[in-house]
Formats: sequence, structure tokens, C-alpha cells
Amino acid sequence: MLDHSLNVLCIWFQVEQPLCLDCMRVLSDKLDKEVEDVNRDIEAYEACLKRLEGEAKDVLSEADFLKEKLKVLIRFTIYNVYIT
Repeated sequence: MLDHSLNVLCIWFQVEQPLCLDCMRVLSDKLDKEVEDVNRDIEAYEACLKRLEGEAKDVLSEADFLKEKLKVLIRFTIYNVYIT
């Protein structure tokens, strides 16, 4: 199994020489930590998705959207007039 792991790593990282056992263990530990970090990130992302799916969706109607857009445009215009 160790030989197989070394072969995979040599191919994956395009290393010409196999790693020593100590280096292999260090690399394996680092990769395990990275996998754990990624799994925690996935769990956090999934938790956020579930929370967002559970929240009420407050969608603006087309008319309300246009009103908000107009407010932003007015503020932007006033700001530009004030600056120049």
C-alpha cells in the first residue's frame, strides 16, 4: 500500500524520485488536515444554505424595485451634483 501511495504522489506531483517514509508521513498529515479543513468548510456552507432556505423570502415586486432603483438614482445624482 505504501508503494502505491508513493507512486500516486509521484505521478500527482510529478516528482521524479519517491519520497522517504518520514516525508510521506508529513505530506500525508498535511493532506489529512487539508481534507478536514475542506470538510469543515463544506459543513459550514451547507449549514448556511439550510438557514437561508428556512428564512422567509422577502422579494420586491416590480413596482417596489423600480421605486428603490429611483431612490438610488436620485441619491447618486444628488451626490454627483454636490461633488462637482
